Amino acid sequence: MASPKPLVTKAVGDEHRDTRVLMISSTYSATSDGHIINNRTGKRLAERRICGYSKVTFKVKGKAVPRAVHVLVWTAFNYRPVPRGMSIDHINRVRDDNRLVNLRLATAVQQVANSESRVGRSRPIMHRAITVSKGGTVSVFPRMDETLLRSIAPTSNPTTAMRKVYAAMKTGGTAYGYTFAYAPSDLLEGSSHVWKEIPPTSIKGATGYYASDTGFIKTP
Repeated sequence: MASPKPLVTKAVGDEHRDTRVLMISSTYSATSDGHIINNRTGKRLAERRICGYSKVTFKVKGKAVPRAVHVLVWTAFNYRPVPRGMSIDHINRVRDDNRLVNLRLATAVQQVANSESRVGRSRPIMHRAITVSKGGTVSVFPRMDETLLRSIAPTSNPTTAMRKVYAAMKTGGTAYGYTFAYAPSDLLEGSSHVWKEIPPTSIKGATGYYASDTGFIKTP
């Protein structure tokens, strides 16, 4: 693998931010605070919103090239393309918050889980405990993840399976012969869990959320 291009610090007004030259054009750089700049002029490229994502258009070999800002930022600082089957996820689910610290490499299943696990638009990102029922047997799991999905639908694409499971949860139906639901508080009580309130300052000021030592989240 080629060694990363050197990290450059550029002055922008009274602020300093780290930048790296884009992989697809040495004329432009990505900044650690989530923007694209022209290396010749030092100016930031204009961004437009498409479905909530920030896009920029610049010229490469005389052709206009539209690109998603979050992908440009991640690939520039990691100096490698996004691996096949992966994508760049916004950790806080804010699609135009393209700061490097808010970007992560994720599988399709992780992307779906992140979007589906938001409890209301103004609530923090949480993974709620769920129940899986079949034939009178009820099991409780800390969250819906790829391991659980493969156990209930081993021959299905995990992303497709997750969407079907969440659809069943919302409508009260079944998927793959199982019934799914968010776990009620009474199932989460007991000696097997030690609960501590999650500090509101760490979850955007929301209150009434508790985390257990066994990995469950209890919502208000």
